[in-house]
Amino acid sequence: MVIGVDVREAAPDRRAGKGRVVAELVPRLARLSPRDTWLLFTDRRFDWNLPDNCRWRVVPGRGPFWHRRTAAAANRAVDCYFSPLSYLTPRHLKVPTVLFVHDLLAFSRQWGGSLRTRLIERLTLRHALRKAAGVVVNSEATATALRERYRRVPEVTVAPLAADSFRTAPAPAAARKVAKAQQLPKRYVLAVGTIEPRKNHARLIEAFRSIPESRRRDTALVIAGRWGWRYRPVKRAMVGTRRVKVIEAPTDAELAALYRGATVFAYPSLLEGFGLPVLEAMHAGAPAAVSDLPVLREVAGDAAEYVDPQDVSSIRTGIERLLGSAPRRRKLSAAGQRRAKRFGWDKSAKATLGAIREALDR
Repeated sequence: MVIGVDVREAAPDRRAGKGRVVAELVPRLARLSPRDTWLLFTDRRFDWNLPDNCRWRVVPGRGPFWHRRTAAAANRAVDCYFSPLSYLTPRHLKVPTVLFVHDLLAFSRQWGGSLRTRLIERLTLRHALRKAAGVVVNSEATATALRERYRRVPEVTVAPLAADSFRTAPAPAAARKVAKAQQLPKRYVLAVGTIEPRKNHARLIEAFRSIPESRRRDTALVIAGRWGWRYRPVKRAMVGTRRVKVIEAPTDAELAALYRGATVFAYPSLLEGFGLPVLEAMHAGAPAAVSDLPVLREVAGDAAEYVDPQDVSSIRTGIERLLGSAPRRRKLSAAGQRRAKRFGWDKSAKATLGAIREALDR
């Protein structure tokens, strides 16, 4: 069997969000099915350690042209197509197709991006679902939202994400080395994610600033992530606020060290499809204060301090409670590491491969 898959965003310089998921899943999918050929569709080839049953198919072009050309090539060359990055390619496919729906952010007026982006994703998802033979989602919350949004949805498979690369945390010395290179104090609150409205960094900064100086002395707030869209409120919130630092695009090794060295991990996000940084933080043993969202409870269970992301005082209280209690931090760190062991990329890959097999059998 030949299975096509869109891997464009697995390139190292694009590997964030969906790209990270593809980068983790595809090699595992190929190893789980050694008799199958995995045809990797991309707009440019890049360095990637892959099993021998993976083959590259470079398709020139950008935007809709790339998707049409890729679909035409896939229709001739594959038995099934796995689409984890776009809902546009399936529109032109004639072979069985399995979608990966990461989230339904496009249906949020406030947090789903520009109007143009949201409309495109809504329209393409609707058409893709009509043609898909199967759907993979990363959480029960996303599965429920998808079924509530659409009357007719193909068979849905839940394949939770994982953070295996953060399971073996770096040694304390490595964490201290990164902290020294970034000029961080011994104690810091870490937030991870693209700086955009739904990540709620402006409220996080306000919450940090409102903690009495006596309780946050020698403590910094560190935001690790690229500047995204509508970030000016975050810039404004940083003005006059002491000890707030942004680390843009840290490497995986640096990020693992930042997780390991964090006194508290804060994730007051307003909307999520899964919340992978929460799982990464738990793998690394960072005690977490996170939004009280159903999907984040699905990920963190009883291993986190929950806060109301709309309420600055609630965010402050959650962070302050952890900063002020070493026993509480130790308890959540241990609980988080236990919880994180329930997740694994191999499990995700097995569930995804099962969805692909079922799509072919229908």
